[in-house]
Amino acid sequence: MLQIIDQLEVVVLQPSEFLFCENDAPQDLCFLETGTLMITSQEQLVRYVRSDRPNEPTAVGEVSFLLKMPHLYSVRSRSGVESSILKITTDNFELIMSNLDSDRDQLLHNVAQSMKLSMNGTDLKKGAVVHDGQDETEFFQHMRESVRQMLLSRTAHMSITFINAAAEGNMEQVELLLRKRVSIDTAKLGHAE
Repeated sequence: MLQIIDQLEVVVLQPSEFLFCENDAPQDLCFLETGTLMITSQEQLVRYVRSDRPNEPTAVGEVSFLLKMPHLYSVRSRSGVESSILKITTDNFELIMSNLDSDRDQLLHNVAQSMKLSMNGTDLKKGAVVHDGQDETEFFQHMRESVRQMLLSRTAHMSITFINAAAEGNMEQVELLLRKRVSIDTAKLGHAE
């Protein structure tokens, strides 16, 4: 069985070298191993990701990678600092996850929750999420809205797929989508012909 650890590749970024740029299509899931990365949006510093802070996340671009959407920010090695990255390509990640639907769903759930959203793109009730100190900056709001749109699109697609599968009598597909707790847009039920 393939393991993510077996598929990780080490990449060394020279000082100020870009890992990826805002609006690029995600190609890798990346984790900082050593050094410091700068996250910028519209050429403005958003925050640093540092390897010497063990209790802070070191993944970068994970939201865009998991939701298959353009990167919402740029990432580069800090000036004067060489950084090493562990990365797994989209193809290798998909190969590993191909038989792990529940793990993929859990990853998407974690992304949605970090943005204070449900899996169908609606706001979580106040108090449903432990506040992590992340302020509601303009950058966070932009990122959250992008994630919301992707989740809404995913929900609509799954709803239509469910309706079509039910109409065709494809019980295997219906059961799979029910396990994923697909939300059904009953307004579309009359249109599934």
